[in-house]
Amino acid sequence: MGDEELRGVAVDAIKIDVQGFEPNVLRGLRETITANRPLIWVEISETTLHTPTTSALAELIPVPFRLMLYTSRKGALLNRTVLVEHKSESLPVGDYLVIPEGYNTSPASDKISRQ
Repeated sequence: MGDEELRGVAVDAIKIDVQGFEPNVLRGLRETITANRPLIWVEISETTLHTPTTSALAELIPVPFRLMLYTSRKGALLNRTVLVEHKSESLPVGDYLVIPEGYNTSPASDKISRQ
């Protein structure tokens, strides 16, 4: 599925986990991403990007964005997953949430919404 199949369809979110073919999927969805600015959940590894950097990811995503890394935090009774903003150039292996410009991300409310 790509831009041709999604033309005219409202897309709010995309989850991509295709074992190293994430760049191909992102290239095939450039128009959809530009038109809809969806949240994108993507796995990054050495097979995803030969050079796992923020710049390499930005070449694949045609809109300005903030990048959040899914991180596990140990609690007293349970582990929980939280989103932590990722600001460095190097991308460690993991799952990321790409938040295009135009979203409200309020740490106080733990919600993400379009402005």
